[in-house]
Amino acid sequence: MDNKDFENYIDETELSLEAILAEYKSGVLLADGERAFKDELEERSRRIMLDAMASTIGAAGISSLESESAGLDHIPGGKTEEHDLEPVPAETAEDGPDPVFVSEPLLGWEPEAEEITDLGETDEEYARADFPPPEPEPEEEDPYRPERQYSLGERLLAPIIAVLAMVAVRRHQRSQADPAEKGEGLAESKALELPPEKVARLYAGQVKPLRIRGFLAAALAAILVFLSYGYELGMTMPGALSSMRVLSLMCMLIVLAVIMLGLDIFTNGIVSLFKGAPGAETLVAVSCLLSILDSIVIALTGHARGMPFCSVSALSMVFAILGARYTCEGYRTTFRTLAMSKSPYVVTSEQGISEGERTLIKSRRGYEGFIHRSEEADPGETSYALFTPFLLVCAFVLAFLASVVKGRPEDFFHTLSALTAVCASFSALLAFPLPFSITARRLLQSGAAIAGYAGASDISRSPRVIVTDTDIFPAGTMTMESIHILEGYYTDKVISYTGSVMAASGAGLSAVFTELMRRNGCTIHRVENFSFHEGGGIEATVRGEQVYVGSSGYMNLMGIRLPRKLNAKNAVFAAINGSLVGVFTINYVPTPSVQDALVTLFHSRAVPLFAIRDFNITPLMIQQRFRMPTDGFDFPSFSERYRISAAEPSEGSPPAAVLTREGLGPLAEASERGRRLYRASRISVFISLLGSLTGLVLMFLLCLNASFDSATAGNMMTFMFLWLVPVLVVSFGLRR
Repeated sequence: MDNKDFENYIDETELSLEAILAEYKSGVLLADGERAFKDELEERSRRIMLDAMASTIGAAGISSLESESAGLDHIPGGKTEEHDLEPVPAETAEDGPDPVFVSEPLLGWEPEAEEITDLGETDEEYARADFPPPEPEPEEEDPYRPERQYSLGERLLAPIIAVLAMVAVRRHQRSQADPAEKGEGLAESKALELPPEKVARLYAGQVKPLRIRGFLAAALAAILVFLSYGYELGMTMPGALSSMRVLSLMCMLIVLAVIMLGLDIFTNGIVSLFKGAPGAETLVAVSCLLSILDSIVIALTGHARGMPFCSVSALSMVFAILGARYTCEGYRTTFRTLAMSKSPYVVTSEQGISEGERTLIKSRRGYEGFIHRSEEADPGETSYALFTPFLLVCAFVLAFLASVVKGRPEDFFHTLSALTAVCASFSALLAFPLPFSITARRLLQSGAAIAGYAGASDISRSPRVIVTDTDIFPAGTMTMESIHILEGYYTDKVISYTGSVMAASGAGLSAVFTELMRRNGCTIHRVENFSFHEGGGIEATVRGEQVYVGSSGYMNLMGIRLPRKLNAKNAVFAAINGSLVGVFTINYVPTPSVQDALVTLFHSRAVPLFAIRDFNITPLMIQQRFRMPTDGFDFPSFSERYRISAAEPSEGSPPAAVLTREGLGPLAEASERGRRLYRASRISVFISLLGSLTGLVLMFLLCLNASFDSATAGNMMTFMFLWLVPVLVVSFGLRR
């Protein structure tokens, strides 16, 4: 083809980028005779394309295009339709260079709509994404125009709009989700808890500041106590303190300092009051506020019916700080005990295991929910949440009756301060934290922890405790003392058959026989037709042979004759097809910790349910080995033992306690201490509430009769200390 033909060809062809690329690709298919035309066409196409893209690509891009011109057909957007290409001969494909793939798209280059599906994401996958599919952008007339410059406001609002869009999409997805899936998700979110080590550190970090704050608040409150008792005893106050106005202002300043030391308690009390859920902290906060108000009124008017009740309010705040400290100490000890073991036993209260009564069982299930349950409301919180509104309303109404109605309106604030101060009992915020802290420290010694008041409540409502083989004789306390294999029988066969049956029974001796089989190189066999006998034995089929394993009494019941010299106690007898084949003597070693635990259960209100599968562990054996009576212990039939010992905690049963050690000791301690904590906390709360109600009535009667010589701050402190004493006695009694 000459130059004229070439110019005619150029004039008739549209000089678009697609056409140029198509011509370029088709040029490689020309015959060898037209190679010159192909080279000239390729050079012309390259110059046209470079001129068109000069404004959007840099020098690096140009050099890349010039050096890799053979790879232009791999640029996104540069493909031609399949029907425009002819198949490449095999020899041409083999002789050609390796294809070059462009790793990054060229700036300003937009892929065609038909190439969007090459991103590897289907419509269904895109619909399941967190963000909605973007709206298609409008086509631009000029594909190479400069990128749009967004304003500062648009750039600032873009992330916010994206977050709002994501929230809207997720909300829509949740609304469309299956109700069962939503319930599972809620349960999973509730189950999320911090590790016990971290929670213990968080509570431990609060103990020292609370101790310091409590010490400083107690020192300031001691000054108020001294001033109150000194004024009532007629002591001469030094200097300006002889004036009631100055003395009232000083009391007000000291109470303000005490409030600052217990600011979190004061704030919680006021906030809960405005939220409509007042509690014991609200009584303390209101008492402090009204004491300050009473001091201000006395300082301004000079009318005094006695010392303001600032000392009483300050002591209430001191004991509230002390209660917060005991709460943190109790949780710190509890969660440290939980962190002692990565896989502790979990104690739960189950219904329907034994005669319709709730029963405590321990298992290896996860302890999820233990931390959240430990932090649930205690009886002091729930009781004062119920009585606080009543006490506050009564205080205001009775103060109005005792002052305004009686014609003494100037006594209203003093009377109201007295009534609210006596309602804020010293033991209001100590009723549960103090016994809980003492119990947690006591349980730490035995490797047990209770899930707060909720766990103690579950334990107290469960009159029965399941005791299994490993509780009485933990691992290591049972050993194989001697083995006698009768003549005519293979040792490995007798050991294998007996060990297989014992392993299938799940008794505490299973580990002993499994270890015996391992040492002798015996294999375990499949056990069929397994059944247990009430006489204390097991019957099963092993490899088509009938195997009997049990005590001497069971063998006699089955008609199997025992030699007199082999009739030993605490032995496991094995028979095959009605003939005695072996005698395994077991050595049971009692431990002092189990003996102490049995004594604890014997004297407690709990009824131990011995679901023991080992036929050698009988009431007589326990009485002889542990030297204690077994009259109050419940030994059910063997069928009941297997059923009860195989019981598993239900999925919705919350944990009541955790045990980090083996044996019966931790279980017995958790059972007994949980019941005592439940009783002690309820008694303490009852005494605290009764003291508040009694003090309210007595103080109202004194103020009603204008007996302010008796309704003094000193007498009120004495009264409230007397009601605190039984709470302390009940709480510290848990140390035993």
